Amino acid sequence: MNKYLGVLMIQLVFFTPSWANQVKTIEPDETISISVSHPHLNRIKLQQDKIVQVIGHEGEYQFKTDSQGELFIQVQLLQPITLFIKTEQHKTYGLVLVPKAGLGSQTIILQSPDTQKPARLNDAIDFLKLLAAKKIESNLL
Repeated sequence: MNKYLGVLMIQLVFFTPSWANQVKTIEPDETISISVSHPHLNRIKLQQDKIVQVIGHEGEYQFKTDSQGELFIQVQLLQPITLFIKTEQHKTYGLVLVPKAGLGSQTIILQSPDTQKPARLNDAIDFLKLLAAKKIESNLL
């Protein structure tokens, strides 16, 4: 039984593609750096928006967008490249893609600071503000 377990472990370690997720916070008109795989395919997705246009220097990368507005990109160089993405909601984001040899395919999820906080956290913050206001009010009386 141990022989079969060893073969399975070798297959999982050496023959399974390496997919990794990165979640980055970005504001419109901001530029951030992202580590991407070279030469593997990378996926970039915007939370609550769709990528409709990619602007950069031809020859530095190959890309395709799908019907969900996700970007699939393969960088051609081992040096950082800059590109800009425009979205369906008319926002523009700057990305500096930093290729890393040996890094497996990456999935990068870009989100605005507003989508980063869960609704319950927002409720807790509002409650604390209310308590602070009540305390100030009671001290004045």
